[in-house]
Order: sequence, then structure tokens, then C-alpha cells
Amino acid sequence: MIGEVSASAILVLALAGCLAFIALSIYLLDRLLASIGRSVLADQRASKRAEALLQSILTAEEYGRYRSLGYLEVVSRCHPGRVYRISQDGKSLTSHENGRFSASYCIGPVERVPSADAVAVHKLMLEGAERDYLTLANARVMYQDRS
Repeated sequence: MIGEVSASAILVLALAGCLAFIALSIYLLDRLLASIGRSVLADQRASKRAEALLQSILTAEEYGRYRSLGYLEVVSRCHPGRVYRISQDGKSLTSHENGRFSASYCIGPVERVPSADAVAVHKLMLEGAERDYLTLANARVMYQDRS
């Protein structure tokens, strides 16, 4: 009869819809994975450039110590006896007064940057505008040398 749809026709239409959905899902997943792959490659290139930049602003001795110790030391220009330690991930900054841990600081970029770029920025800010840097940073003071 005209107007009646057989069960097999409904099944064929349902299967066709499922196959179309699966094909679209595979296409979108492929696009997403390609995008993620491009992003990972871009991050790797940025990290290599950042590491090269950091290496270019450090002496060979500073860079060697940074790589072997896991942090970069920056001597304070404003506070005699104070040394800052910047972790290799660029996320941790501590100060040490006369060899003793004195404070940790929290300050970082608004957007994601390669770790070596964060280390370079911390170093350059501490060397060029230490007082401003310390004003901006959230500090957790643990010890103060009273001598």
C-alpha cells in the first residue's frame, strides 16, 4: 500500500542515520586531533626558542648551574646577602638571606608561556626593577635576618 512504510525501510533509514553520525564523528575527531597536534608542535617550537633565548642571556657558567641545580640564582641588587632562586619551570621563586630560606613569591604571566621565557622574565625583572617586582609579587615571608 502507498503510505505504508515497511519495517525494513525504517531499519535501513535508521542505519543510514547512524552511519552518517559515525562518519561525522570520525571527521570531527580527526580535525580535533590535527589541531591538537599542531598546538603541541607549536608549543615545542616555542619552548626551544625560549630555551635558546634564556641561554643567550646567561653566561655559560650560569646556564650550566641552572641546568644542573634545577634553578637559576639571581643576586639581589637591593638587599645585601639576598639571593633569589627561580625554578626551571618558572613558577617558583624563593629568596635566601645569607644562605637561609627567607621567603617565597608568587607572580606570573597572565597567559601560558614557555618555562624558559618565565625564567628569563623573572631574572630580567629582578635585575632591572627589583623593588617594583617585589611590590607586585605576593610574598610569604618565612624568615628575616635581623642582623
